[in-house]
Amino acid sequence: MEHLKEIERFTIYEEEDDLVEFLRKLVIWLEGLHSDKVKRINWLLNRVGADYAEIVKEGNLIGDNGNWRVRIVGDNLESQRKESGTWTKKGAVTA
Repeated sequence: MEHLKEIERFTIYEEEDDLVEFLRKLVIWLEGLHSDKVKRINWLLNRVGADYAEIVKEGNLIGDNGNWRVRIVGDNLESQRKESGTWTKKGAVTA
């Protein structure tokens, strides 16, 4: 319901308004409402081009020891665990 209150406070676009300025304000307003979600989405979008997906262990950060990742190596799908700073192969599904 809090979002509905926020929507009521946002100005409606009128034809005589500057569209670019209105859209700029809209983006800032939306980012303010959903800043934590925007950060998560941006993080995910940064991963789209990566050749792996890292699974972060509870309490860890990205890249910490103990995390797992799945990546494509050639035609195979490989699972790896980070140990002592190195990704170590733990299994693979071959094509």
